[in-house]
Amino acid sequence: MSVLSAIRFAFRRPSAPLSATELERIERAVDRRIVIRFSTGNIRLKRGEYVTEEDIEKEYERIKRLKFSDA
Repeated sequence: MSVLSAIRFAFRRPSAPLSATELERIERAVDRRIVIRFSTGNIRLKRGEYVTEEDIEKEYERIKRLKFSDA
């Protein structure tokens, strides 16, 4: 895959209207494929094993909702 085709692939949009969650899922998959394709030297990036700021924020919100009792 050439650099130009990878860039074209990154900005490609589906023709049918999609829900916001479906569009977000597709965009994350495209981003992950681009990182996998162009990363060098870092095995975890090559495998697509990285955490985004959005992932950290979601986990932080999940942790903030936890309630502990004094029982």
